[in-house]
Amino acid sequence: MRKLFIFLLLPFFLGIFACQKDPSNAAGMPSGRSAAPDSKTAAKEDPISASAAKEDPAEEIPAAVEEYPLPEPGERDYPWWRGPDRNDIVRPGISPPQKWGEDQNIVWKTPLPGLGYGTPTLIGDRIYLPAAEKVDEDSDLYSVSILVLSRSEGKILIKKELMRGKGAKPIHRDNSNASATIASDGERLFYPLLLDGRVYFFCCDMEGKILWKKDLGPFKSVHGYSTSPLLYKHLAILCIDPEAPGQLAAFDRKTGRLVWKVVRTVEEANFSSPALIHSSGKDQVVLTGPFETRSYDPNTGKLIWFVDGPSRVCPASPAWDDQTVYLSSGFPHRIIMAVKTNGQGKLDESSILWKKRKDPVSPYVPSMILKDGLLFAATDEGSFSCIDAKTGDLVWTDKLGERVYSSPVLVGDLIYLFGRKGTGWIYRADRKKDRIAENKLGSGVWATPVITSDGIYLRSVDTLYKIAPKSK
Repeated sequence: MRKLFIFLLLPFFLGIFACQKDPSNAAGMPSGRSAAPDSKTAAKEDPISASAAKEDPAEEIPAAVEEYPLPEPGERDYPWWRGPDRNDIVRPGISPPQKWGEDQNIVWKTPLPGLGYGTPTLIGDRIYLPAAEKVDEDSDLYSVSILVLSRSEGKILIKKELMRGKGAKPIHRDNSNASATIASDGERLFYPLLLDGRVYFFCCDMEGKILWKKDLGPFKSVHGYSTSPLLYKHLAILCIDPEAPGQLAAFDRKTGRLVWKVVRTVEEANFSSPALIHSSGKDQVVLTGPFETRSYDPNTGKLIWFVDGPSRVCPASPAWDDQTVYLSSGFPHRIIMAVKTNGQGKLDESSILWKKRKDPVSPYVPSMILKDGLLFAATDEGSFSCIDAKTGDLVWTDKLGERVYSSPVLVGDLIYLFGRKGTGWIYRADRKKDRIAENKLGSGVWATPVITSDGIYLRSVDTLYKIAPKSK
């Protein structure tokens, strides 16, 4: 009887041994598909399936991975979401114009095909933008492309299709099928998209040629998809949180090989991009929502800490300083909270410095910026406010008279902000409310402006503008 029992269990133990020996299975991939595509298969799809779990420990892939640094962005580069320092704060020494209009300080403007709300990515003398176009007005098919434009003239040099398929359905009326921002390491472009009900992650060369492509599985929500990728050291990191267990995954930038993956046990769709912060002496990847905020080690994917809040839907990226991260939520409650970043595991109330429901001033879509102990926040409904970062108390608020999706950008002591009808405002980053300029363009703005040493690059719903004195 004992021999019969051992005989019956033998296939089970052999199966476990095979999974341990096969890195592709350990990564949650179908058996027989390599986790490291070679040069002949680099552009082929490579499914990474998420599996339900009660917790979300990082899955380490049992293979040696060569670590290599992420190149420092060039002086004029804007390589990824929220800029070189990932905080919508422009580096010192830059003075963009304070006055503009359709006939004033416009170096060039270029009509854009299709629709997309991703922020421009600037590398060297080129600009990179995603765009989604309907293939046929009578169908649900979309073509998603990377546009490559000349920085000096605004001319479209390359239009490279990544994929075509059925667009996100359902999708929010104010979203598009190309809302994420392209990330670049100066040699490659990284971009995720949602077509045919699945999220795909692309790596291309600087001409838009596909180097590798990942199928990250199904995604469904009432809003569509908009999460931007994060580059860190040798990794390209992306989160997908559908209305089911999601995943936070890190891939080798060069090869597309899966380095680590976290199964995220979320039961609601989430829309925040993974945010790299340096706080409490270490790098952390912070993901806000749904219902809680989690911090991960970007090297390994291991969970550092997690805390309840701020609420269910939290698309905005956080602000942070040396010891604290500042979080916001949009639905069903408008909440701003400040959390210490030095904790481990489940954080209790002692780690929450303050948490306040601020319906009129808490941002939903726009991200906050932090300057000298003050938080500055724009709301979808059209207000701009200053909040004391130490206490959470409201310092001042101003009504814009126009709805806002774009995030504010800090340039020295000035804040630039754009509205959905094309108005641009400039405020002083100060405890005293001081709106110093208001300008108007003919096209509404959803995307966050890119401000560099040679001007403002602004994507409206149908046009890309370069705003600068004509000499630049």
